[in-house]
Amino acid sequence: MSVLSKLIYFPLQVLFIPAAIVGAMLVAYKQLVVSKRLRPSQTAVEVINGRCTMHIFGLRKDDATAKLAAALPNTSLPGVWLALFPLWVQHKLSGKQFLYPKVAKLGAEKLGDMMISRTLYCDQVLERVIGDAGKVVLVGAGYDTRAYGPLRTEDVAWFELDQKSVQDHKRAMLAQAGIDAVSTIFVTVDFSQDDVFEKLGSAGFDPNVKTVFLWRE
Repeated sequence: MSVLSKLIYFPLQVLFIPAAIVGAMLVAYKQLVVSKRLRPSQTAVEVINGRCTMHIFGLRKDDATAKLAAALPNTSLPGVWLALFPLWVQHKLSGKQFLYPKVAKLGAEKLGDMMISRTLYCDQVLERVIGDAGKVVLVGAGYDTRAYGPLRTEDVAWFELDQKSVQDHKRAMLAQAGIDAVSTIFVTVDFSQDDVFEKLGSAGFDPNVKTVFLWRE
């Protein structure tokens, strides 16, 4: 962290404390109250907020997540900005990670690093094996946008499994955000009652094709 970034960050952070509180409250209200009314998963909102922050800070390029997050009524990008603006300024000035968001060293991850570390680790696994697979199944996909990013190829079919309320809302928001989801195969599943493989088979899933399964990432 450079001297200049320190001189700017700490006073700016103090000045932004009221704004950060407002931002955090706005994000929490949208995630908890609005999500409850619309019925999509509240934890899915938490994940997309984290991934959008990674995109904003340049830790993981993800245009689809940024577009989808901007369209969602159950999160608030202005709230995220209010909460994290001083950290973003520090990051731009120093080019280094500080407090949050940051990529923890392998083996030194802590609880606060879980979402970022998990996302990057699963990205690495998918990038390594997707060339040998004909299908990817996202189980409990939530607001995951991997099917609409650089991992998407014509040779790989993507299946997204989730509850009807989550999936219906996501598909509507993908359309509103201008994200093409025509080639994604959406499979509505009640995980407490349905046979997942039976549901997949009804949607055209071939169990003889090598497949990558990613569960609730």
